[in-house]
Amino acid sequence: MADGGNEETVEEAPSSLAKTVAFSAQAASNKVNTAPEVKASPASLPMDSSADVSTPAATKNGKVTETLHDDMVMNIMHKVLMERQMQRLAMAHFAFWHFWFLFMPGAALTMASGVLAFLSTSEAIEEGHRTHLVVVVGCLALVATFVQTLNDLLKYGTRAEMHQSAVLDLKAIYDALDFMQISRIGGKDRHADVTEYQKIYSQVQQGCKSTIPLRVIQSFNTMDTRILSQIPANKDVHFEGKVGLNHLRVISFETVSNEIYCAIAAYWLFPLVLPDPDRIMVLVLKRVHEMMAKDLQPAERSLNIGQLMLLREEIPHPRGVQRLAKEPEPRTASASSSA
Repeated sequence: MADGGNEETVEEAPSSLAKTVAFSAQAASNKVNTAPEVKASPASLPMDSSADVSTPAATKNGKVTETLHDDMVMNIMHKVLMERQMQRLAMAHFAFWHFWFLFMPGAALTMASGVLAFLSTSEAIEEGHRTHLVVVVGCLALVATFVQTLNDLLKYGTRAEMHQSAVLDLKAIYDALDFMQISRIGGKDRHADVTEYQKIYSQVQQGCKSTIPLRVIQSFNTMDTRILSQIPANKDVHFEGKVGLNHLRVISFETVSNEIYCAIAAYWLFPLVLPDPDRIMVLVLKRVHEMMAKDLQPAERSLNIGQLMLLREEIPHPRGVQRLAKEPEPRTASASSSA
């Protein structure tokens, strides 16, 4: 019966899928149970299990191929790497402000007020100067109290520690995912379960209550959307045996994320001031474009980053973005004479 076959397929969904997928599968099963019974003809049924290999993943009722597992692992690795880089930049920014503008001034003011208070009680100082020292000590104490109040309000030191803890946790997640990919290369099990890593990643984000500075978030997120908008629309990008757009996106954006981190860290006022996101985007896009177009023909170097990504990954290109055939190099006079 068609009902029984559908129920068995839903029950065989792997446990590594998210809860929402399980709920939707259960809803689909209930819908099948309430549907009228229809007899399936032999021609409409698959002859064997091997016919499912070429079926798209969305029609397999939860069956995930090895390629999709690779995409899941690479996506979460890219997400963890980008989040770790943003956390590192935030940690450096807050730690710098806490140390040089809150901790050091407060410590210096406290030390100076203590020394002057000790000198104000010394008999080696004249009586009139002692009065002046007492006034100075009181003023320094007021300023030190103000700086301490700002420190308690801003909590830059605590926020820097939160970001540092998140950096260490995210590094552990990234290393674990990397070693899992390495173990899959020579192991028998070609599937990967990323559910636990997603839970740990969510716990790390929930544990870090400090917000990343807006300029850092804008630099990473805006670059992500700007590169995606430059990829030409092509219905043949997702096809069997070729690099898909999702895989291409992860590979390219990992490089872009590293370039963004290096560009912000190399800014001459960092970590005192975070650079403008537009300035970072222009610089990073220029670097990535030069890096991707350095070994291409001169006619292809005028393409944008999205078109260069398709060229380098050997994906079918839409009209107007087709790769030019390499023309044979002209023979020199010396070569022709020797021939």
